[in-house]
Amino acid sequence: MTYLQLASLMVLLNLVPAATLAHEGHNEAFSGSSVETKVERVTVKPEGQKSIGLQTKKVHPGSIDLVITATGRVEAAENRSYDVNPSVNGIVTQVYVKQGDAVRANQVLATIHSVDVASAISTVLTERAKIQADAAKTRTQHQQDIAVQQKEVEITKISYDRATQLLSEGITARKDYLDAKNAYEVAKVKLASVKKQMQQDYALAQKQLKITTNAARDQARVMGVSVADFNRAMASNAVVSDIPIPSPFGGIITFRDITPGENVGPGKKLFSIVNLSPIWIVVDVFQEQLPRISIGQEVSIKTSANQKLHGKISSIGTIIDSEKRTLPIRVVSDNHGGILKPGMFVTAEIIFGQGGGSRMTVPSTALVDDNGHSFVFVKYGNAFQPAFVKIGQRTSEQVEIADGLYDGDEVVTRGAQQLHAQSILNTKTKSTSTKETHEPAPTNSAMSVLPGFLIGIFTSALIALLAWFFLRKRSP
Repeated sequence: MTYLQLASLMVLLNLVPAATLAHEGHNEAFSGSSVETKVERVTVKPEGQKSIGLQTKKVHPGSIDLVITATGRVEAAENRSYDVNPSVNGIVTQVYVKQGDAVRANQVLATIHSVDVASAISTVLTERAKIQADAAKTRTQHQQDIAVQQKEVEITKISYDRATQLLSEGITARKDYLDAKNAYEVAKVKLASVKKQMQQDYALAQKQLKITTNAARDQARVMGVSVADFNRAMASNAVVSDIPIPSPFGGIITFRDITPGENVGPGKKLFSIVNLSPIWIVVDVFQEQLPRISIGQEVSIKTSANQKLHGKISSIGTIIDSEKRTLPIRVVSDNHGGILKPGMFVTAEIIFGQGGGSRMTVPSTALVDDNGHSFVFVKYGNAFQPAFVKIGQRTSEQVEIADGLYDGDEVVTRGAQQLHAQSILNTKTKSTSTKETHEPAPTNSAMSVLPGFLIGIFTSALIALLAWFFLRKRSP
C-alpha cells in the first residue's frame, strides 16, 4: 500500500462520524439556526409501539381548512328553557331532584298533596254516581213498562188468533175479527215504542255521563292529574289527592326552590330546566372578518378539555360593539353527550375556505413542542427521528407544514408525546452516565470549539504525513 492510499483511507475513516450526524435529509433548514434541543432519536420495539398505541401516517401535500379562530361563550337556547310551576295549591310531600341534576322528559320532579284536586275528583265521582243511579232507575221503569206491554201483546195475540179461527169457521163477524187484529197491532206498536224509549233514555244517560267525565278529566289534567291517574280513580272510585310535578322535557335543573311540607301555588316557581341540545355558542368576530362570515357556515368547537364538537352559524348580529369593534354571531350545536354547559368558554374555528394544497399537512396530534420549537417524529423502521418543522396554517385538527417534511415521510400521529418523554429520559440517562465515568472537559479548550469535520481533516493529514515520512525512511 502506498502512502497516498493510506492517507486517503484515513481521511475517509475520519469523515464517517461526521456523515452520521445527518438525519435522513431532515432539518437542513434548521442547521446553523438557534434551535437547541435535547430531543434524540428513539428506538422502540414493535411490542412497545403496540403498548402505547403508536400510529403513523405517510404525509403528502394536501389542503387545509382556512379558519377564523375566536373565543365563544356557551348559552342556553332561549326557546329551550322552562320554568316549572304547580297548577294547583297544595302541600309538597316529596322532592326527587336537586339543582344540577339531569332529568328526562316526563320525569317526576316532586309530588304535591292538593285538596283542590281531591275535591274535583270527588265531585266528578259524585256526579257520575248520580247519573248512573238515574239511568238505572229509568231503565228499571222502562223494563216494567216493557213487561206490561209484552203481556198486553200476548193477550191481544190470543184474541186475534181466536178471531181468525172463528172467522174462518163462519162463527164470528168480520168486524170482531178486525177489532181483535187492530188491538194486537196497537199492542205491538206500544211495545216497540217502550223499548225504543228505553234505548233513547239509556243512550242519553250514557252521553251525559261521558260529557261529565270528559269535562272532569280535562279539568283534572289542567290541575296536574294525568289521564292514567284519572282513569284509575274512575275505575276504583278512589279520590286522587297527590299529583306529580313532571319535567316538560329533558335537560338540566338550573334552579330549585321547593321543600317538603311547603305550601305552594300556581304563582310559585319550583324549578327551572334548561335543555342543552341544541345549545348556542355566541362568538365575537372582528368587523374586518365579516366578509368571510355567512349563515350556515361550519364551525369547529373545542373546549378547554380538548373535547371537540361541530356546529353551524344560525344568525349574525347587526350592531357592532363600539369599543371592541366586534359583532356577535350565534352558532348552534347538537351538543352530543351534553359536553357544553351554559357559561363555559370555548374556542371556535369558523371554516371559510380551503388552502392551496401544495404543502404537507399532519394531524395536530403529530406535533410536539420542545423549548418553543415544533417537531414531529418520522419513522425509520423501529427508530423515530425528530424532524423540526416550520408551521403554516393550523386548525384544532390539522397543521400545515411549511418546511421540514418531505412527501412520503411516515409521521407519528399518535404516541408522539410518549416518544418525546422517552427521548428526554434517554438524554438524562446518558448525561448522568457520562458524568459518572468522565471528568468534565475544560470549557475553554480551543479544540472543543472546532467543528467535528475540521478535527477529522486535521487528524487525517497528520496521520498521512507520518505515514509518508515512515515509508520514505524505509525506501532505498
